[in-house]
Parts: sequence; C-alpha cells; structure tokens
Amino acid sequence: MKKEAKDRIQKAVSTIRECFETGKRMLEDKNNDKEMHVIEVRNETKDAHVVDDSISMGQLATSLVYATEPTRSSLHLQAF
Repeated sequence: MKKEAKDRIQKAVSTIRECFETGKRMLEDKNNDKEMHVIEVRNETKDAHVVDDSISMGQLATSLVYATEPTRSSLHLQAF
C-alpha cells in the first residue's frame, strides 16, 4: 500500500508541475505577443512621424524658394 500511495503522490506532483509549466509558457507567450504589438505600434508611430516631417519640410522649403527668388518671367520683364 505504501508503494501505491507513493506512486500516486509522485504522479500528482508530476501533473501539478506540468500544469504550472504550461501556465508559465502560456503567460510568457502572451507577454511576448503583447511586447511585439507594442514594438510594432511604436515603429509605425515613428515611421508616421518621419513621413509627416518630410512632407511638411518639403512644403516649407518649396514656399521659401519661390518667395525669395525672382522668377524668370519677372526678370525678363524688368530688362525691357
């Protein structure tokens, strides 16, 4: 009877240990997925800021060039 009790206890402990390991793996997978989503959103946000900055800088530079340099047609009219 002692051997049977010992075997049942070992089997129960083994089953409990497997449950904890499975739960731990599931939690780690969930945390890794969450971390990957956070990194993905952070990268998308950073990329969006880079695109927005380049567009606004291009518009700003273009408007300054036209405002400070005389056009070819106005130079031609001044010569006459």
